Amino acid sequence: MRLRQRLLWAWAQNNPESLLNSIGEIPKSLQLKARKAAFTYIARQSPHKVRAMLSNIADPNYRNVIADTVVKGWALTDLPGTLEWIDSDDSLAAFRHDLQRSAYLSLAKENPKLAVQTAAKQPLNSMNEGWEALVIIWTADDNLDIAVGLLEYVRPGKTRSRAL
Repeated sequence: MRLRQRLLWAWAQNNPESLLNSIGEIPKSLQLKARKAAFTYIARQSPHKVRAMLSNIADPNYRNVIADTVVKGWALTDLPGTLEWIDSDDSLAAFRHDLQRSAYLSLAKENPKLAVQTAAKQPLNSMNEGWEALVIIWTADDNLDIAVGLLEYVRPGKTRSRAL
């Protein structure tokens, strides 16, 4: 099974569109993994292309799994663009919060400073808190010293209280 998955990821890396066009020839048990792999690589090359392609996936739960995969990769290169897409695409409305969380968590693991700085520029949520508090919390799990150093970027009020 692992060999098949590796082959799918290699295929996706070399020619993701071909992989998507051949989904029907892949065993059902691997089709979701194949789509995730293909969309991941397409998103790295052209995230806006993926936006249009996702709208063709009828099953909202399936679309969410693929969108989550795309978000995790796209956030590493363009978190503001990723967040704009999540906020503006009505087909993602039911999963919006989960996708935002995935985006911030993905970037926080790779570049916590950029994640917290980007979060601090975004509007507060409905509870009047910013995402930077969660970025600090996630970062503290891996490296408390880095998390403490990032507190200077956290907005005052509820966001700072939660981060502390």
